[in-house]
Amino acid sequence: MKEDGDRAVLERSLTYTTLLLLAGTAFIIPTSLLPARDRNRVLRAEVQALEAEVEAGGRELAELQAEQEALRSDPYLVERLLRRDYRWVAPGDLVIPVEPAAKK
Repeated sequence: MKEDGDRAVLERSLTYTTLLLLAGTAFIIPTSLLPARDRNRVLRAEVQALEAEVEAGGRELAELQAEQEALRSDPYLVERLLRRDYRWVAPGDLVIPVEPAAKK
């Protein structure tokens, strides 16, 4: 009979131990994964920001390449820019100086 009592105590102890292990595992696994989930979220946001930056850089590059091609192939564009930005005057042009109006 004593063996039956000892066996019942052993089984109860084993059951409690198993439940404690399961409860501990159920607590430890999620708490150890939460920081990884948060870090993953931060990294995804960084990746999205970098992808947007790369896309914007690609658009800017395309615009600059189009401008470069226009400057290489359109001499009239180059002349307009020289006149506007650097006040370039072509040989034979008549220059009429104009004074700005005085402020009242």
